[in-house]
Amino acid sequence: TMPVKLTYVNARGAIEVVRYMFAIADAEYEDFRFPLDLSQGFPPIRKEFDAAKAAGDLDANLGRIPLITFDGVEAGQSKAIARFVARKHGFMGDGEVDALLVDATVDHCADIVAAYQKPRGLPDGDEKTAAMTKWFEGELPDWFGKVEKALAKQSKAEGFAVGSKLTWADLQLYILVEEFFDNKEGAKKACAGCPKLSAIVGNVKGNEKLKAWQAKR
Repeated sequence: TMPVKLTYVNARGAIEVVRYMFAIADAEYEDFRFPLDLSQGFPPIRKEFDAAKAAGDLDANLGRIPLITFDGVEAGQSKAIARFVARKHGFMGDGEVDALLVDATVDHCADIVAAYQKPRGLPDGDEKTAAMTKWFEGELPDWFGKVEKALAKQSKAEGFAVGSKLTWADLQLYILVEEFFDNKEGAKKACAGCPKLSAIVGNVKGNEKLKAWQAKR
C-alpha cells in the first residue's frame, strides 16, 4: 500500500490543489475517490460514502471528507491537508516568513470565494442576474486589484506570489482565476488589469507536470 492516501469524491473541489502539489512534486499517493451517482439528479447517491461514514471510516474528519492518511494517521480539513502536503513537498516557500505569506495569500483566496457565495446563493431571477453582473464587473476586479497590491509587496520575482519559487499560494491563485468560477470569461476579464496576478496564473498554467496531470485527470 501507498504511504499516503487521499480520500475524497470523484470531483476536483477543495482537494484539487493537493493533487496539483502531488503531481508537480512527482509524489506517489493513493488517490481514493468515492463514486458519485448523479443518475437521479442532485443531491447525488453516495452509497459507498454513506457506508464508510456509518462504519466510522471518516471519524477523523467528523464524518466528512476529505481525509489524508499518512503513516497510518488520519486527518481531515482540506486546508490542514493542503498545508501539510505543501510543507512536506516544498510549497511553503523558504522559511517561516515565506510560509506566513503563503498562508495569508491562501486566506485571501478563501475570502474572495466566501464573498462570492452571496450573489451565487441568490435564487435564480433578475436580482441574481444583476448581482452576478455586479460581481464580475465590479466586485471581483476590485478584489483582484487588492490582491495585486499585496503581491507587489511580497513577491520577489515575476510569476511568483511569494519569494521566487512555486508555492501553494500560486496554485491557489491559479485555481481561483482559472477554475473556480463558472463564468470563466468574467473571471479572466476581472484579472485583466493585474499584471502580477496574471503572470502567476500564466506561470502555473505553463507547468509541464501540472499540464500532464490535467490531461489525464
